[in-house]
Amino acid sequence: MKPRHMHVWRRLIVAASFVCFLLSCTAPVAFGQQNASDSFQHKVLEAKSAQIAQQAQAKFDGKLLYKTAFELLRDHHITLADQAARDKWAAEWETKFDKTGKLASEQGTDEAIRQMVASLGQRFDGYMDVQQVKDDQERTDATLVGIGVTIKLKDQDKLIQALPPNATKKQVEAAMKVSKDHPLMVDEPFEGGPAAGAGIKTGDRITKVDGKPVDGQTLTEVVSRIRGKADTEVTITVERADSTGTTSEVTYKVTRKQVVVKDATHKDLGNGIHYVKLRNFVSQFAMQEMAEALKQSAKGRALIIDLRGNGGGRLDYVIGMVGMLLPEGTVIAVEERDGDKLTERRTALHRDFVLRQQPNSNDPSKFDLSVGDRPDLLIPADMPIVVLVDEGSASASEILAGALQHHHRATVVGKTTYGKGVGQSVVNLPFGRKLRITSFEFLPGGARMDWIGIIPDVEVDQPKGSTNDEQLTRATSVADGLATAKAALDKKRDDTKQKNQDDFKKALQKKQGK
Repeated sequence: MKPRHMHVWRRLIVAASFVCFLLSCTAPVAFGQQNASDSFQHKVLEAKSAQIAQQAQAKFDGKLLYKTAFELLRDHHITLADQAARDKWAAEWETKFDKTGKLASEQGTDEAIRQMVASLGQRFDGYMDVQQVKDDQERTDATLVGIGVTIKLKDQDKLIQALPPNATKKQVEAAMKVSKDHPLMVDEPFEGGPAAGAGIKTGDRITKVDGKPVDGQTLTEVVSRIRGKADTEVTITVERADSTGTTSEVTYKVTRKQVVVKDATHKDLGNGIHYVKLRNFVSQFAMQEMAEALKQSAKGRALIIDLRGNGGGRLDYVIGMVGMLLPEGTVIAVEERDGDKLTERRTALHRDFVLRQQPNSNDPSKFDLSVGDRPDLLIPADMPIVVLVDEGSASASEILAGALQHHHRATVVGKTTYGKGVGQSVVNLPFGRKLRITSFEFLPGGARMDWIGIIPDVEVDQPKGSTNDEQLTRATSVADGLATAKAALDKKRDDTKQKNQDDFKKALQKKQGK
């Protein structure tokens, strides 16, 4: 089993290697966030967030910033629902830095708040400084300027494994250096993007940017050289191996453009098998793109939804997407902090509506029920669905896969997912900062999965170094088998119905003497 901190750093590194401009980005700093929720607790946090944003001051005040972060954690973090634990934590951290001088500078205050957040031991909490807030906004905005390709270091996991659990952002960036042993590889050129149009391909090794070698540089440094203004040119030199293993160097001039990063893409794999790749649940276009991809798939024999490497995103997005695929059933149960206790609310799909159940804010022994419009069911209820997952599938991905698996609506193929069953509310802080507070635990289909993950129905390894996508090959085979079995059963049902109708007709004719 890999250390859990590795996955957190993998997300941070992926965020860098997806080169926001573009080279794309996932949103590791926001996955699982509860940006749009109907819960009472989230509405409280949302109101505080708006209030804090309006109170921004021109002159930096470290004590005010620290105090605001402290109070938000104390009052809303899920691990501090117990009063004794909350009082002990508050006694240690409320005035910890008052006499140290640390809160006199922006850098010192940022460091102090990060230490306070880390003290709670929740691996998905987070504090974003001004630059990180800016980067996060770029990841949320799917329209970016760049060359339209994702990049990563070869054997990146080895570098991640060597990092200490408490590694800082600077330590991570320093460790992620391009070298002979860890060359910079093209992971995926986006269809229709400048890189793909120029001829850059998956598997190319980037060796130079504008004629200067990339070896010895960090991912961040290479990204800064690739990014630039729209309609400007960047020269990318790659090393490419042919079918015989012989390598050659090719140089491409690529014009940076505004690129729309599609979160959901569709392919027809042939034989009635349709494939939808969902990269994350983050951008403002995710729901629309997923709906379009599913509509294209609806006339097929079977559907494969690829969630591998999908780190998650917005809770409201995944609930909507489940509704496009699942006719009826519980989508999710959410346990969240409400003062000194934990409460549970559930979201369930019915044929014509969504039913939400949550404790009454005035009397927790009672429940409030609300009815809302459900998303249109875009995939026929009897069409076989296969969901592809791996160790990089987390948070919202696990909700989607888990809800469909729990209700026997999909067969899950691949490797056990990460096991991120807690979610965060993202709250504004003064002076352009933000705080991610773990405030709830989610249960896909009503089943716990934090630290467990979604265990596939069909487990398939992806051999390292293999040029074939073994997991997708197996998923395609499973989908085809399910579709064939469904067609055979449909035929048997039709034949049985026809035979029974014919037998009845013959018996009736015989009775009438015809």
